Amino acid sequence: VEVSPAPRTSTLLNCNIRHFAMACCSGIKVTLVSLVLCVASVLVTGSGRCSGTQDATCIGSLARDAVLLSVRAVLSDKRGFAHQGEAMDNSELDPRRQGRGLIQDLLARKITDEGLPLSMVQSLSKLRITPEVRQFINETLQGLEPTFIAILNARNNDAIMMDHIYAGFDTIHANLDEGIAHVDNKRRNVNVAREIHEGCRAQESSLFLSKTESERQLAISLEEKNDKRTIAKQKHDGLLVHFQALTEEMGLGDLSSTTLAKHAGLVQEYQGVMDAYSEALKTHHLKALELDNITSQYAEHKAECSQKQFAFESSVCVHNEIAEMSCNKYESAYDSRLQDYETLVSTTTAKAVGRQEELKSLKRISCVLNQLMAVETDGDLAGNSSASHGIQGCIETDFGNDDFGLAEKAAPARQACPATMKWPCTEAFMQEEYGELPANTTVAACQSACSLAPTPAPSVTSAPTPAPIKTLPPKAAPSSNGSCIIYGYAISYKSQHQIDDIYFTLEGARTIPVMNSESEGGCSITQPGSCNGGIQAPWDKSGKLDNSGCWTFSTHSILCDHGITADEIHIHFWRENYASTSGYTVRALDMNGVDLGVVADIDSRSELDASDGLDTLVCDGV
Repeated sequence: VEVSPAPRTSTLLNCNIRHFAMACCSGIKVTLVSLVLCVASVLVTGSGRCSGTQDATCIGSLARDAVLLSVRAVLSDKRGFAHQGEAMDNSELDPRRQGRGLIQDLLARKITDEGLPLSMVQSLSKLRITPEVRQFINETLQGLEPTFIAILNARNNDAIMMDHIYAGFDTIHANLDEGIAHVDNKRRNVNVAREIHEGCRAQESSLFLSKTESERQLAISLEEKNDKRTIAKQKHDGLLVHFQALTEEMGLGDLSSTTLAKHAGLVQEYQGVMDAYSEALKTHHLKALELDNITSQYAEHKAECSQKQFAFESSVCVHNEIAEMSCNKYESAYDSRLQDYETLVSTTTAKAVGRQEELKSLKRISCVLNQLMAVETDGDLAGNSSASHGIQGCIETDFGNDDFGLAEKAAPARQACPATMKWPCTEAFMQEEYGELPANTTVAACQSACSLAPTPAPSVTSAPTPAPIKTLPPKAAPSSNGSCIIYGYAISYKSQHQIDDIYFTLEGARTIPVMNSESEGGCSITQPGSCNGGIQAPWDKSGKLDNSGCWTFSTHSILCDHGITADEIHIHFWRENYASTSGYTVRALDMNGVDLGVVADIDSRSELDASDGLDTLVCDGV
């Protein structure tokens, strides 16, 4: 069977070389040089069983198999050692056959630093170097050269692979740098959005102060208007009495000049008082229009600030999510590359040691074969000849290669991920970002739920939640006269409204404290909606000022830890068109905030001030 060099498509590349050798020993005739070149080609190209980064021991085994295969192939061919038609017999005593067997044993052996067995040394000393054996040795030496190259190429391939895997860290870190640059850009966007929001809140604070000042001026103008009206009314009533007296006594025609002058003076004084009242009325009207305008500006600006707040919180979400994704991508890629690199370093280091040993063994074999080639006369290997010394030198020579090993490089250190900011809507975020906003500003409820924000751990303790208002049969402690003791009231409005002031009285005496905060004097208020001056505005003493309450809500309530039973409710609305003209409903609450029933149900109305009586609830004694 002729085997061509480097048969890439041959089935030889996919089979066990030892099996092929056994087939040759069974009688298949192989051309020696072609076979050696074929096996060497398999080793060089990595197309056979030993390829790329596989264990170098396999390469060494194939190398020895190649040599054995060559020997066995030649020995199996009776014409392989025939020279000029010389016939070979099968006698085990034929020295030429014994020589071939000895060389075969030598080539099959892995020569270590311990040297050759004494029996082999003794046999070599009797070896006959025939021309046929010399030719075979020469061809075998030529066939070993590709094996040396293949082992060195395998080492170089490992070095290339290690450099390639190591270079991958540079790509991973470059990608991280790009991610960090992207995150930095988003952080700049966050800073801009923060400045815009803070600037908006500063202007909101300024508008609030302007609105407060406008309210103060309106209150002053109202007081001035009322004072001028009182004076005008007094002058009017006095002048009316004066006119009536004159008419009844004598009439204008009988008045003296003195009386007429006095009358003219009174009329002139009345005209001046009426002009002053008219001016005060005009001023009050202008101040009311001014307050309406600034209140509208304030409400619009506050809504605008809420939008800017949302934009700011969203920008923080985007920043943190990009930072998280960039970090996760980097750490995943780095961990995977690090594992690959450490595995490769571990395996290539072990293979380098194996290849070094194989290379040393094959070079010793090559050295011994070269010494055998130098023998010129049978028996030269015996005794203290130069050939025997040369073979011993092959055994003792260290054929190691200091440059054969691979230089290990430690993997690059893990780089730091881009930092995230505090996540929106968390307590830490609200305190850091909004804790020092200008006075008289109120941030909107946080709405930016970031998709990658960590889930907060459940709180061990939490603030008590006010009991909901529920409609149940009346079950409250009765008073001495059988009426229920009321601990709270809930008021629901039926149409558009703004409540500037609200309180309850019993026989003219106030039953609830002046609420300067959400909780005061054992009472707590529930006040949703938008408010001027805080959620306590309708319940505090600022109700005497115009536009000092809350709007955009349907129900508010008060609940105390003591009885606040009342027989009348008092409400001051802001404007006629904000006076809940369709009416309102009052429900009484027990100590747990449970609805005891309706105590007032007011239908259509129109006045700014409401003072309506409350029904008495009779308890069942439970």
